[in-house]
Amino acid sequence: MLAKVTKTLKKYNMLTQGEKVVVGVSGGADSIAMLYALNELIEYGLELIVAHLNHGIRGDEAKRDADFVKETAKTLGLTFVYGEVDTVKYKEEQGLSLEDAARTLRYKFFDQVLSKHYATKLATAHTLDDQAETVLMRLIRGSGSKGLSGIPPVSNNRIRPLIDTNRKEIEEFLRSKNVSWINDSTNESNEFLRNKIRHDLIPELETYNPQIKETLSRTADILRSEEKFISSEALKHFEETFSTNKSE
Repeated sequence: MLAKVTKTLKKYNMLTQGEKVVVGVSGGADSIAMLYALNELIEYGLELIVAHLNHGIRGDEAKRDADFVKETAKTLGLTFVYGEVDTVKYKEEQGLSLEDAARTLRYKFFDQVLSKHYATKLATAHTLDDQAETVLMRLIRGSGSKGLSGIPPVSNNRIRPLIDTNRKEIEEFLRSKNVSWINDSTNESNEFLRNKIRHDLIPELETYNPQIKETLSRTADILRSEEKFISSEALKHFEETFSTNKSE
């Protein structure tokens, strides 16, 4: 897995030597694997900051997660930053779904950590599985090529080092290092569309194509490239047509 992460970092030019990186860590397998992988890439000379947000949804289980991530950071000798929010209250105030409210608050927290610690990048643990689920979720809800291009590997200062790595590889990596992780009970609930896709739809699609996750991820890459080309061409022609330097 480490070789694949390194390949992804280079493929998308995610990191440069000596950067200070905020690593979003929930305590699940994906984020723990990402943290360990980035910490082992000594050739980059990274300074890692472990950031964990308690969304205020799961009570004692959330406290368990925070304690686990804090201890993991301590074991690795890394700075740990903790935050708490009231996601349910924010959801009601903003008229959002619980999932959207949690995502918004999470990135607000990460942005604050980035600013406070003068970090240059935020690493989040989106995987190849997440990419496949996102493409299907947007297809079901209705989306154009931009939406179906899925999760960008790099978005401003946000990077996704595991975007080409699947969950099976991640768990094998952690087991090979005898590293444990914790499971979020909300990942088992079919209350969320993403979980329904993960537990029901993808296993069904795998009976038609065992490599469906890789296929969907590849499709997202193609659509992202096409969207980038179309946008750049449109901008180029727009500037040519409406150039302020063009004589009237």
